[in-house]
Amino acid sequence: MASKSLTDTAIRALKQPNDKNLKVMAGGCPGLYVDVSHRTGEKFFRLQYRFNNKPHLLTLGHYPTMSLSEARMQGLRHKEDLRRGINPCAEKRAAKDETRKQALTFREAAKQWLEKAEPGWGERHRADTKQKLNSHILPRIGDMPIAEIRKAEVKAILDGLDARGNAAIITKARSIIGQIFRFAILQDTPGVEHDPTSLLRGRGLFTTHKSKHMAALATGISIADMIRPLSSDSQKAVINVVAEMAQAMLKLEKR
Repeated sequence: MASKSLTDTAIRALKQPNDKNLKVMAGGCPGLYVDVSHRTGEKFFRLQYRFNNKPHLLTLGHYPTMSLSEARMQGLRHKEDLRRGINPCAEKRAAKDETRKQALTFREAAKQWLEKAEPGWGERHRADTKQKLNSHILPRIGDMPIAEIRKAEVKAILDGLDARGNAAIITKARSIIGQIFRFAILQDTPGVEHDPTSLLRGRGLFTTHKSKHMAALATGISIADMIRPLSSDSQKAVINVVAEMAQAMLKLEKR
């Protein structure tokens, strides 16, 4: 659909299409058009052009965040870049890559969190937290900008731990990741507005692995037979230990 006099009023009046996106040429800049999504009704300014005889498509912005006049001016600037031999898509990717390099990584956020939190920890807790952070978390998401980490990346870590059958490590790893995200939020880290671990809690999300009991050492051998060769004092010590273990097992069964 072509229009040489498209206006903001006309764009606002565009309706959500039923089966495929609606493409309305904006005018004022060759190749600039408004793309109306048939799924959401959202409107985007896009610029289609050719570079080195190959077709390219560049998204300029979302309407109404970007106005029609702004889209036309930006489109004309990109056309000028083309005349100077610059590919606007490649330039945009390079700018995005540079921004990504300057963004705070999860590893850096974790370091800042540790510096703030660990002075109040005991040695055992400090060692356990660092071991799980370095072994299970940082190798997977440490070099990612924390603002780009979503539920899927965190769930992949927890799924990997779940496959090994250790529920305690899942809980600890989720807690560590959540604390780092909440720390980043409190530090007003750009782009970090929520903790993805909040969506990964509750029963049924991960497999419950039941421990397997060890098989009997030998059929028909009683505890009395096993401890008979021991001295009377040693026999009493073994019986006391067995009794304590039996009481602990009964308590677990009642939970």
